[in-house]
Parts: sequence; C-alpha cells; structure tokens
Amino acid sequence: MNTSYFAPRAPAPDPQDDRSSALSKPLWQLLNLTAKSVHEVMLGRSATAVLLGLDVSFKPGVQALLFLSLRQWGLAKAIRAHLVAKKPTPQIDHLLCVCLALMCDDKDLPYEPHTLVNQAVQAAKANVNTAGQSAMLNAVLRRFLREREEILQAVGGQPEAMYKHPLWWIKRLQQDHPEQWAHILEVAQTPAVMTLRVNGAQQTRDAYAKELADVGLHAKPMGDSALVLDQAVGVQRLPGFEAGAVSVQDANAQLAAPLLLGAFDEVRLSTLLALHKNGQQVEAQESAKPKVAEAAEAAHHLPTFSILDACAAPGGKTAHLLELLSPKNKGAPLALRATKDWQLEVHAVELEPKRAQKVVESLDRARLKARVWVGDAAQSETWTLLSGPASAGPPALYQAILLDAPCSASGIVRRHPDIRWLRRADDIPRLFEVQSRLLKHLWAQLAPAGVLLYCTCSVFKDEGERQINSFLKHNSDASKLPSPGHLIPQKTANDPTLLDNQASDQDGFYYALLQKSPSL
Repeated sequence: MNTSYFAPRAPAPDPQDDRSSALSKPLWQLLNLTAKSVHEVMLGRSATAVLLGLDVSFKPGVQALLFLSLRQWGLAKAIRAHLVAKKPTPQIDHLLCVCLALMCDDKDLPYEPHTLVNQAVQAAKANVNTAGQSAMLNAVLRRFLREREEILQAVGGQPEAMYKHPLWWIKRLQQDHPEQWAHILEVAQTPAVMTLRVNGAQQTRDAYAKELADVGLHAKPMGDSALVLDQAVGVQRLPGFEAGAVSVQDANAQLAAPLLLGAFDEVRLSTLLALHKNGQQVEAQESAKPKVAEAAEAAHHLPTFSILDACAAPGGKTAHLLELLSPKNKGAPLALRATKDWQLEVHAVELEPKRAQKVVESLDRARLKARVWVGDAAQSETWTLLSGPASAGPPALYQAILLDAPCSASGIVRRHPDIRWLRRADDIPRLFEVQSRLLKHLWAQLAPAGVLLYCTCSVFKDEGERQINSFLKHNSDASKLPSPGHLIPQKTANDPTLLDNQASDQDGFYYALLQKSPSL
C-alpha cells in the first residue's frame, strides 16, 4: 500500500481520544484507512491485496467499511458530482465519497450520520493532504444531510447511481440477460452466504452438520456435500477445519468436480480402455522386438487414468476431485471411483508459483496428494514440479481435464465488490482470447473419448455460452454433454440443477461439459 497517500499531520491527535481496542478502532482512523484502500482499488489493486497490507487490528473494521463503500460507490460518486462543481483531489475525494456511501442508504446506516460527519472532519484534519479541505468536507456532508431526499431524487435516474455498477457492466448485462439483468445487479448488492464443502472421505454432510450444531453453528444442506451457514464465521470456529474435514467453497463452485467425474460412466470407461489397449497394440506392432517385450510387460500393469485441474489455484476443486475419488467416500457412487481397470492420478497446474503453493497448502490441510505443477496450462513442456512424485513429467494425454479459466469474475461480485470497479470493458475481449487459447491447447492434451469441463465464475456470455459456441464451431471432434450453462446468482433457496440459467443463492458460474470423439 502507498504509505504516502495519507501523511500524518503534526501534531498527531491526542492519544487520550483513542478509546479503541484490538477489535474497535476510532472511526476517524477507520475512515482514513478506508479512503486509502479505495484509492488503491481505483489504481487497480484488489481489495484482498490491499487488506493484507493492513495492521490486523484495523482489518475487520476497514474491510466492513470498504465493502459497504464499494457497493454504494456509483451512487456516492453521483452525489459528490452533484454537490461539488469541481472534482476534488483524490485524497479528499475518496474520503468524501466513502462518507457519502456510508450515509446514502438510510435503511442500513453503520453510524449515526452526525457522528460520521464529525469523525470525517477529524479524519481530514489528521492528514497533511486533506487538512486544508476539511471545511469543504464538513459543508458538503452537512448539506447532503439537510437535502438528502432532493439530492437522491436528482441523481437517482443515472444508471451508475441507480445500479451501483459501471455503465459498461450494466449495458453488457442488459445485452446478455435481457430479462434478468436488473435482478442480477440488485443481488450483487447483498453479501454472499458462507457455504461449506464437507469432505466425504472423512464423514457425511449430515454428521458434520451435527458437529456444527454442537458448537452453536447452524446450517442448511444444499446439493450433495454443501452446508450453508446461517451466519458467516471465521474458519477457526469450524470443527475439524485444520484436519481437512471441511472447506469453504461456494455451492455452484462445488458442481465442478462431480460434473467432470460423473461424466465417466461404465460405457465411457470401457471405450477409453479399448482405445488404450488398441493404442498399446499398435505401438507394440510398430516397435522393435525389445520394445514389444516392454509393451507386453507394461500390459500387466493398470493403465493410468490422468485427471488435470488447469488454472487450479487456490486448490478447492483439486481437493474436491480427490475427496470424491477416495475409496473412503460414502457419497453418491462414481463409476470412476469403483473402477478396477485404471489407476487414478490427479494433476494440478497453476501459472504463478505463489498461487501454486496455495494449491499444495489446500491439499496438505486435507491430507490429500496430487502432482502440482507450476507453468502455463497451455504449455505442458515448460511445467516444473512443485509437489508430488518426480518419477516422470506430465502425461502426453489426459482422460479428464477441468479448466477453470481466467475470467472477469463478474459472478462473484457479491463477495468481492471491488471487482466491478477493477474491471474495464476492454478486459472482456482480452479474456476471451486467453480462454480460447487455453481451450485450444488443452483440447490437444485430451485423450480421444475424454471429457473436458470448461467453467468460469462469470455471468457474461462472452466468457460462457459464446466462448463455447465458438469453440464447437471450430472443433468438429467436440460435442457438448448436458451441462448447467449459466448459473445466475439470486436470493433464493433453490438448489442448483442441470438447467441453463437456474437461479441459486450462490455465485454466478458457467459450466460446459465437452466430450472428444473416439478414434477407434
């Protein structure tokens, strides 16, 4: 974080005025840090990265105010433009807009308005870059309190003020979801629920729900292995979290692993086995005699069924794949878990080393093992092994691939309200090209009769439906299996199902299950 944004003013505020504890800091300090955090977000840093740089005693308070501010930022900017003829410098502007954002919704005021104004003035006076404009700040905020209804009515017709998102985002949703766009924007203003994935290799979902109840936490079931908490809590309060009994993962994200593995019924597994044996016979016939002996010897060992989780960080989906494949899992039967014809192997690849290490840490916590690689998912020849057996490089072909492609993350704006202000309209075509490149190269790494699951946490159709339609148009050996399609976030108790545009009280996602034609 840029420490020069707010420079302490001399003399510093009287320490006797600081009646804070580790969990409750003076509001003027929280306002200054929130304004500073907004500034960093507007420069392109994620709120997650910004909050990591804060003192831990300030983080909870700043995060709460930052998320509230970002959800109301479109309206706050419109109010400031209405009240101030000339846009102020960034330092005072961000402090002013934070305060307006915290005062504009009279149904959800975090502080009494006049207290907020007084603390905002103290915040301005405490910094060299804003002290000279503290009187202006005071006048604007008090005018807003006096003329609140008239001002809100005057700016309320502006799209960014009404829907609290950038104009390009609103227009794209109107184009992509002509009947649902307004509701998608409305739901984006509500905090997301906290959903858990119970590790079925350790215990059943219902057994874990009882453990939660025993410690005073209540949750309702969703899908095969998910529990939705009535109220979000820190992971340290979750029984068995450090032992891998449970993970935090959105229910729509939990669809990925069972969708991919569930595509391999006995018929598909038999087809893959026949292709393997046929390829082995051809290789033996075309090889020299010593090679024939090697091939015959290899035939006594089970072939390897290789699964790749591409762009795998932070590792939730990799862990879920392994949990479902565990013989100890008592959940819904999977033909792949029960097969005696294959030995199963899971690989995960992530481009950035630090993010790849997150995958390793996720697996270690759950006592799970996979081969974790660092590298570009589209260039397996460049991968370096981070964790797992080093006996050989990645396989030439995978029978199953999960591609959680880089995307705008427009479907997870409920839990990450900064995303709407971080993204730009020209990000979408750029991301479309990245997704296309990954699909093209990973498709070449998929074995005949194999299955690839493409997913993004986006509600934009360029990153979902249009991307896959383009891919199918240019790849005659690809066909689409029944898939969820676009899952739209909505405040409802409905469970996600395999229906396009099914609404659920979870994140927005897109899923397409693609099969490769066999070449027997």
